[in-house]
Amino acid sequence: MSVCVRELFKAIIDEYKNKCIQCPTKLNGVKFQQNLNVPHACGALDGKQVACRPPENSGSTYFNYIGVFSIVLLGLVDACHKFLSADVGGYGHMSDAQIFNASGLKECLEDNSFGFPAANPLLNDDNANLHLRR
Repeated sequence: MSVCVRELFKAIIDEYKNKCIQCPTKLNGVKFQQNLNVPHACGALDGKQVACRPPENSGSTYFNYIGVFSIVLLGLVDACHKFLSADVGGYGHMSDAQIFNASGLKECLEDNSFGFPAANPLLNDDNANLHLRR
């Protein structure tokens, strides 16, 4: 059975990888500005709770804030709704931030493997060095 499941997932990935998953080479915020009127954005990140049956003896690890057992899919998409990255398997009790901090995506963003452009100030921003008020 495990061989059959692996073959099935491989066939699904081979069929849909070019249609659904895009490996970024160089990203910019132009498409987010054009398509969605969101300047200075190169991707949208969010988590989705996916209901599941908890493994035996898992306790409340998979139990989430809405009262069901789940795993979390954390996805990063571009302006054309193509996945740039997906992290599947976060425990239901974990927040998006906890899953992101433990993901390979965070490492890619920190070492700029995704090729995000350098930061630049927002339009009409006279003070590029903003400080928090206390």
